[in-house]
Amino acid sequence: MAMKIETILLPKELTVDSIVSLAIVHKYCKKRLTGLSKAKLEFRASLPKGKRIDYFLRKGVLPLIPLMDNILVLEQITDCDEFLLNEYPIVNQVITTLKDTSHTQDERGLIFSWNYLTEVLKDKPKKIFSLVLPILKEYIDYLEDKRVEFLEYCKGAIEKGKLTSFVTYQNKEKIKVVFIAYDSDDIVKYLFYKKEVMADIVVLFKNKGEIFIKAREDKQVDLMDVVAVLRIETARHKKIPFDKINKHVLNRSGVMEGIEYWNFEPAYHRVRSIKNTTLDKLAIKKALIIGLDLEKMAKGECPPQFGCKGKKCSFYSYNMLRCRKRRAGAKDNYNQVAGDKKNIRVYRK
Repeated sequence: MAMKIETILLPKELTVDSIVSLAIVHKYCKKRLTGLSKAKLEFRASLPKGKRIDYFLRKGVLPLIPLMDNILVLEQITDCDEFLLNEYPIVNQVITTLKDTSHTQDERGLIFSWNYLTEVLKDKPKKIFSLVLPILKEYIDYLEDKRVEFLEYCKGAIEKGKLTSFVTYQNKEKIKVVFIAYDSDDIVKYLFYKKEVMADIVVLFKNKGEIFIKAREDKQVDLMDVVAVLRIETARHKKIPFDKINKHVLNRSGVMEGIEYWNFEPAYHRVRSIKNTTLDKLAIKKALIIGLDLEKMAKGECPPQFGCKGKKCSFYSYNMLRCRKRRAGAKDNYNQVAGDKKNIRVYRK
């Protein structure tokens, strides 16, 4: 028996998962669910607890929040086990890929990237254009609207002191860092490529104390010593005893046990606070100036001819890799291997 759908519920933070779910429903559920093309899209953070799918369907509502529950939805409205898994195994493959918790969000989104699409359809260029051009047109329109929005915001932010910048160095190359108070990651790429800005690193100060640090991919900026400084300074602010901290993993990727305030993703050149660190802009600036310049030594405390001063040095608690290498007598000619989970710099050959 067909059911008329008047409203489709989607999560407020729309993801690839949600879009795929909606696409599957439109493609495979038209016989069981009528009115899909005219149904109103409504965005919610969550659904009421304890309500089964049939409760919503009787009211003409199709909930697609989240994907895990969507599988149950599809099973009930299309006999998913046989209909999708047998008749359309590719759908099951896509769903399984998106549900695989071993993949990051970026990896799950990769299967819908332009590069992947053009590779799959490289022998069918007309097909690529018929698929991509309508979407690309909408995306360009969206970016143009955003460009105007960002431009106006940045003008006001400069006047109010909410957009500032400074220059530091890494491997003797200038690194321009831009600080801005803004509540969405969308503005980051605009600041990377806006001619009058051309930031190498953008630091977003969001509502509720969230801090997001992102470096341009093409600059290959090393943030490993930056995150070490951030973690120690956070420990100081939060009065976390230093004897509870494993100083040997201060620059490790992910979230560090004992200081669960920062998530470091070296493969994507970004650091994000996951809890309020209470660090102010001055502390963040200090972490970037000290952490980025791999040649920087503690002022008057680390002359090469005398060697490391150990605990007497103001850099000692950060246990930075450059310091460990100096103590070991190694040269400072190193770089970071992208995607290396252990975050160990290697010598250039």
